[in-house]
Amino acid sequence: MAPIPAEVFNIAEANRAWVNRRCVPQALATFEMPVLLSGGGLESVGTRVYVLADGWDPSPFRHFAKQCEGRAGWSVVKLPCSHDVMVDMPRELADVLAGLA
Repeated sequence: MAPIPAEVFNIAEANRAWVNRRCVPQALATFEMPVLLSGGGLESVGTRVYVLADGWDPSPFRHFAKQCEGRAGWSVVKLPCSHDVMVDMPRELADVLAGLA
């Protein structure tokens, strides 16, 4: 699959060229194949957090966040940014991840 332009994900205009230069084709199978976890599967993962980039539309990922909300063992963190959380809100994302360690 060809890279999707940064504009589609509402990435800040100042960062779009930088992001687009780093995007590469992605295998379609990455959208079709489930993640396989060893050592007990998903149930063996103690802390499960869904980080939702909640500042762009139409986002197909809100559907997955809703599936996680209220589910035992899951929490959802919403950040008001584009699809590329690590570009728009690196400090906030680092804080979320550090809180899981």
